[in-house]
Amino acid sequence: MMMVYPEFRSIFYWRLGKLARLLFFWMPGRSNLYLVTNPRYVGGGFYVGHGWGTVVNAQSIGMNFRVGQNVTVGSRNCKEATIGNNVSVWANAIVLGDITLGDNCQVGAGAVVVKSIPNDSVVVPAKSMIIKQNGKRVNVPL
Repeated sequence: MMMVYPEFRSIFYWRLGKLARLLFFWMPGRSNLYLVTNPRYVGGGFYVGHGWGTVVNAQSIGMNFRVGQNVTVGSRNCKEATIGNNVSVWANAIVLGDITLGDNCQVGAGAVVVKSIPNDSVVVPAKSMIIKQNGKRVNVPL
């Protein structure tokens, strides 16, 4: 796994801390996967599907957290999110601020979350619609 998956190497080095600098020279991790959260406050089972453009900056993360590519879990007004157990945040989703994602939550691709989510919830973005067609304003749901 260390030889094939740069995301795995990044998470391994992140958990290892300062000792990882010795290994990083020989097998670099994903350079644009930013894991800001202290590893002591992250449960086991942390999985990054594609680390491209992904930022994780949370106060704490529970067990079995899954994150897709180009996801931002960031701070807002210097306050970070708290993420529960068995949570998945999929591609291009944004989670910002002093909020809580409850246990067993799913955040769909492209969703923007700025308020807390209760346990056992699924969050999806608004439906896409055509708002302009042939130079005229329309509202056609897709």
